[in-house]
Amino acid sequence: MTLRAVARTIAGLAVLCALFFVRANPAAAATVTNSSFFTCVFDFAPSTPIGSPFGMLNSASGYTLNPRPKISFWSVDPNGQMIKAAWVQFSNNSLFNAPEVTYTSGLYPASFTTFPVTSGTTIYFTSPDDWGPGIFYVRVAVQESYPGTLWSEYRNFQIDFRSAASFWTDPTISTGSTLIRAAHLSDLRAAVSNAWMFRGLGAPSWTDATLSTGTTMIRPVHITELRTKVDQAITAAGLTPAAWTDPTISAGATLIRVIHLMELRSAAQRP
Repeated sequence: MTLRAVARTIAGLAVLCALFFVRANPAAAATVTNSSFFTCVFDFAPSTPIGSPFGMLNSASGYTLNPRPKISFWSVDPNGQMIKAAWVQFSNNSLFNAPEVTYTSGLYPASFTTFPVTSGTTIYFTSPDDWGPGIFYVRVAVQESYPGTLWSEYRNFQIDFRSAASFWTDPTISTGSTLIRAAHLSDLRAAVSNAWMFRGLGAPSWTDATLSTGTTMIRPVHITELRTKVDQAITAAGLTPAAWTDPTISAGATLIRVIHLMELRSAAQRP
């Protein structure tokens, strides 16, 4: 679904936000002294507190293949009061002018952590709509007592411009007809490396850093470390790690199969 299409679907949300007085200058930070306001921090890279500069190009911060990336943030009330609600706003520009889409915990409870929550508790949000491909901007606000916070500063993130299906060499692979190639592993490494950066884990290292068709033998360690690293990115996103066929892959004992690649492709699209 495109940003403009989503904006049309839930155009009424802007009125709701105005009623709760949570809309504010996009440049305003959430760090203020009033006890009704909070400090908010996003979970994906780079992990810089609100009040510090954001807006850096995400080409240096990785991307995700997930059209509904899970985000998290936490808010601290100086008086320790419970947080009653949250708002998450997406846009395709840093000014958050049309088109923009706002999700509220009141209207989309299944997309948010259950409220109220204790001050400082991590709040999770997963969009009910597909986003991307493209670069998007997100900011949040929370409510402890009327009227709630100003908008936080924004974080920009990238959903890979290609669809997940076109990201892979040989998009359709099947047992008995697909020969496992170095290109398949290189695709997976690219996806997992960017998921690591997207989730603030830095750049992973790989055994046999360069994989070449015809010269690199695909080994169990290549599959094992892909599993380990994609699970680390999934965990960093606040999700449950993947389940694997042949959980233990051993050199000389386990045949590397197409199902192993299929599972890795699915897992790489989750962080």
